Amino acid sequence: MPVLLNLAARIPWKGSLPFIVLISLIFLLRLPSFFEPHWFFDEGVYALFGRSIAQGEIPYQYIWDHKPLGIYLIYSLAYFIPFFDILVGAKILAFLSASVSAIFVFLIARQGFSKKVSLLAAFLFGIFSSLPFFDGNQANGEIFLIAPTLIAIYLIEPFSQNINTKKLFFAGLFVGVAMSIKQVAVVDLAFLTLILFLKEGKLIKNLVFLLVGSAIIPALITLITFFLGTSFPDFWFSVVEFNFSYVTNRKLGIAFNFLKILLLLIILFSFFRRNKIAYFPLFLWLGASSVGVLTGGQPFPHYLIQIMPVSGIILAVGFFKAYSTRLLNVTSVALAVFFAFVIFNSLLRILPYGDVFREWDYYPSFLKSAISLDATPFNSVFSERWGVNRNKKVVSYLNRNLSEDDSVYIWGGGTTTWLYYDLGTRLPSRYISFLHVEAIEKAEEETIKSLSDDPPTFIITTPHQTLPEITAFVKENYLKDKEIEDVTIYKAKKLRGD
Repeated sequence: MPVLLNLAARIPWKGSLPFIVLISLIFLLRLPSFFEPHWFFDEGVYALFGRSIAQGEIPYQYIWDHKPLGIYLIYSLAYFIPFFDILVGAKILAFLSASVSAIFVFLIARQGFSKKVSLLAAFLFGIFSSLPFFDGNQANGEIFLIAPTLIAIYLIEPFSQNINTKKLFFAGLFVGVAMSIKQVAVVDLAFLTLILFLKEGKLIKNLVFLLVGSAIIPALITLITFFLGTSFPDFWFSVVEFNFSYVTNRKLGIAFNFLKILLLLIILFSFFRRNKIAYFPLFLWLGASSVGVLTGGQPFPHYLIQIMPVSGIILAVGFFKAYSTRLLNVTSVALAVFFAFVIFNSLLRILPYGDVFREWDYYPSFLKSAISLDATPFNSVFSERWGVNRNKKVVSYLNRNLSEDDSVYIWGGGTTTWLYYDLGTRLPSRYISFLHVEAIEKAEEETIKSLSDDPPTFIITTPHQTLPEITAFVKENYLKDKEIEDVTIYKAKKLRGD
């Protein structure tokens, strides 16, 4: 607590106008996200998982996903925020995290650069991390892990020789919080560890304080997971074992692994030449966070939030020139071109990645809805790709035909997580997406057993090709009940009187 009070005291409240403007800008950019329908897969998983925990279900056994418990606890907190839907609550928490992160980008930059550079860096981060081109409208794991990561970096003071074991311990605590939200934050722990090699003092002692601090929160989260009833095998497979295959066997896994190895070699080479590289901690930070971006094995835009703090500082330094060097200027230009490409690629679709909705229509459609007081223009941004309107029809139909003890199984990905959430029925299988069933050995067998032991009243299938065993199970035990656009609803034969 004294450390946090000390941090608050360091913020220049007397000159608070720029920060009020910054937070207001972040709020305005994120305002449309508070009115988004239930559509995005990740948020649906987190919401369903978070509500399940809040209702006393066993994590990873009643419902399955492969993140640490921290991200689901955030959504559990969002579930308990009064007067708001869980998604709105999560978006509010994401706004708070983005605002705190922007302030700490300023504080970190201020440790080595002028106030002008630091303010520009904070604004660049606040803007980029809130734009839909980078999935800034989502309440995803990266926006939550970035705040504790930046607090840890601030405490370790990467641009100076200053070192304080108490601050090191708290830096470890905060990076431990980040790792408890998403495993990729271990890369940030590696960065903090390398920073200690740049400082004078007792390296072993300093490492002990940092690493002990970093282990406390993950250990506490793990104990909470076991306390909630999760078995060790389920925990280990979900949080550790599956993630290794996930990050190495994705479509771009081999290419991304090559890039990660290349980056690590560059970091290693530059580390031995660090005395010849001005502002070396900046480049070390950029390299480490880039490894974090590549770790997911997919080109999802929200991964880029991990490089935005250091990128904002580099871009700001390059813009003002007072501190710039040739290497830093070249890096600044390269980053500017890269971020510009991501934004315009969402319009031109030169590369088909990150295509989740029409990002360029996001703000204009929201304004249309705000002016007309009609949600249709804004919802249409998501409905074509994600079937928001279709889902509402499915939920409406099933709610008219479901009793309190009925259950529904959904074979699909995409918005199926939100279908589960909006229906509010008990899950008949812990795997809530065909992505899980197809990726995990014996998951199909387990799913068939779960459905056989306690048959759901309804099974919904999407256009995705169902696995043969599940197709056979549906054909044998269910009859077609209703077609709603591109989904088919089947009802158990014994409930049809057949």
